[in-house]
Amino acid sequence: MEFSVITKSSNSINVTAAENCSVSIYSSDGSLVKMIDAVGGEKVSIELAKGMYIVRVGAETRKVIM
Repeated sequence: MEFSVITKSSNSINVTAAENCSVSIYSSDGSLVKMIDAVGGEKVSIELAKGMYIVRVGAETRKVIM
């Protein structure tokens, strides 16, 4: 089973999905901030303000603090 890679830089979250899937980003209060369709193997950068986010890539979920 392959896993997606979720990293952060100073003002963005970078996602490299293992396969074609949806990427959803939620704020700490649970509201949807951004949703995109990712292509497997391609890196996507999403600029965000400082804060805590829940990032869901396919079936994987991670907490990211900016």
